[in-house]
Amino acid sequence: MVFPIILGSLIGITLLGWLVGYSVLLKFVKRIEKRWSQLSRLLHRYERIVHKVVHKVQDSKRQHDLLLSLALINDPSLTRHKRLHWFHHINAQVKEIQEHEAQTFFNIQEERIELEQLVTYISYEVQAYEHELQLYNKGISTAPTKFVARIHQFENTYGDASDDCKQTVTSN
Repeated sequence: MVFPIILGSLIGITLLGWLVGYSVLLKFVKRIEKRWSQLSRLLHRYERIVHKVVHKVQDSKRQHDLLLSLALINDPSLTRHKRLHWFHHINAQVKEIQEHEAQTFFNIQEERIELEQLVTYISYEVQAYEHELQLYNKGISTAPTKFVARIHQFENTYGDASDDCKQTVTSN
């Protein structure tokens, strides 16, 4: 009589642990995807403004390099971290152009202000995205979510918060 009660309790506790672990993992994935969606929208806005500005650049080599970088950032095979790396690279190019062609950039004051605001917003979103990645990575490595993550093949597919994320945040 005691054995069925113990067995039933163990099965109930196991199912409850699985349910809690699975729901926690899904919550982490939804939060990461939400943050990436917000970050991706900001990156697209940034790219559109840079596209408007790039044609006013007078140095043809810088203009060509910037257009090439803008084409590369939209490569669908790029990982999220590579996109952030290219954003950092493009932002550095824009800053260099601003320094060398200050007169051109002061004539397009509205775009310059919007670019600066977007860089601030993107920096915030990168920090939030990095934080969500850290929570997810911690979640898939601690019990009970660790066991559920193994069963359902939740892996470190999002990667660690890369140096590109940290570089983007610290450089802005």
